[in-house]
Amino acid sequence: MSSFDGPGVELAPRVEALAETLEKRLVAEGTVDLPLASLQALMSALCKVYAASVENGEVEPPVAFRTGLGQTDAVVVCAGLLRATGMSAFELGFWQNATGR
Repeated sequence: MSSFDGPGVELAPRVEALAETLEKRLVAEGTVDLPLASLQALMSALCKVYAASVENGEVEPPVAFRTGLGQTDAVVVCAGLLRATGMSAFELGFWQNATGR
């Protein structure tokens, strides 16, 4: 069973609405003035949910292809996540080689 077929499926419309709201505001205003603590809480929860789905056998990337997520956006987030966890790019490469992920 996909992790997206279980009890959490009722959250999908709310999560999609939040994502749409954030995207629209970003396009309209060039920024979204979220308190840092709120942004950090959301990012942390999303990372944990995605990691749990991977651990449960999901192998899809965390974002769909061709969604408008630019390479710079992806690298900025990756660098921030590495910094927040105290992990270096070297350690990431080592982990990827060791796990095949």
